Amino acid sequence: MTNIEWLELAKKRIHNFLYPPFGNANKHDLEYSIKIINEVIAELKLKTKMNVLILEDNPQRIKVMKELFKNHILFIFDNVKDAKKIVQEHDIDCFYLDHDLDGETWVDSKEENTGYQFVKWLVDNQYCKNSLFYIHSMNIIGANRMLNYLKDNGYDGICYPFHLWKT
Repeated sequence: MTNIEWLELAKKRIHNFLYPPFGNANKHDLEYSIKIINEVIAELKLKTKMNVLILEDNPQRIKVMKELFKNHILFIFDNVKDAKKIVQEHDIDCFYLDHDLDGETWVDSKEENTGYQFVKWLVDNQYCKNSLFYIHSMNIIGANRMLNYLKDNGYDGICYPFHLWKT
């Protein structure tokens, strides 16, 4: 399966989770969302190498992600400026994005070095339209702003706070 085929499959699965054909019975069911995301992560682990960009400043989380995605090409950054450069030079298949950077918490989305500003730049410049976006920030306000900006502009993504990950 090619990267594009895999991404399309993952997008369909996320779409079916968000808009199930049988109604909205499971839309807010946390157990169901965890199951879907864990299945997508498991498929990602088995898939051929993908370019994965991780925007994260927490060393423990970075360690977990390095292990989780050890069979893929990783671009790991703790700042928006460097992440932008890589996006301009490489095709990124999958993004794992934190909102709050610089060791700060509950950062205002207007600040330049935030996941929101990175997402806004990506969308405004129409980069990576076919990529998958996972927002793992525990700053739910910032994470929702990121997800809404992506979805409002036709991108696919999901919020999945890091503390819910099963590794």
